[in-house]
Amino acid sequence: MDAVIYSLTILVGALLIASVLAILLTLLTMNMSLKGRQRFKFLFFLFESIPDILIILGFQLFIVFFTKKRRFFYSLSQL
Repeated sequence: MDAVIYSLTILVGALLIASVLAILLTLLTMNMSLKGRQRFKFLFFLFESIPDILIILGFQLFIVFFTKKRRFFYSLSQL
């Protein structure tokens, strides 16, 4: 039972911290000038695109690994 209480404490604490940070960042962003807001939005756009880039990179690495392991393109050139 202690593990459940510990896990719920961490979950609720993380939600509270995230909520407070979201409110503070929103207030900070809304008090910036228009140019500052645009820079802030661009910075977050870059952070949001990182997972997409990692997925694409992982897929490319899988293709390279697959072709090296199976010699797929080598066998196509022999046709």
